Amino acid sequence: MLPLLMLPVLVQAQAPAHHWPLDESSGPVAQDILGGSHGQVQGNTFWDPLGGHFGGCLRFNGNTARALVGP
Repeated sequence: MLPLLMLPVLVQAQAPAHHWPLDESSGPVAQDILGGSHGQVQGNTFWDPLGGHFGGCLRFNGNTARALVGP
């Protein structure tokens, strides 16, 4: 039988770089509240101020609905 050596390892998680809550109530922009890389809402989408878990949501309806984000 071989001895088993176990060592504790501490791994620090990285902070998120971006966060799009998608809780706006109107407009063509999905705000990035951490990184400033705002998204453009396109296609058959609509803001639902009463939907979602926390104060509204963006609803996507159809194959071309999207929120484009990038540098």
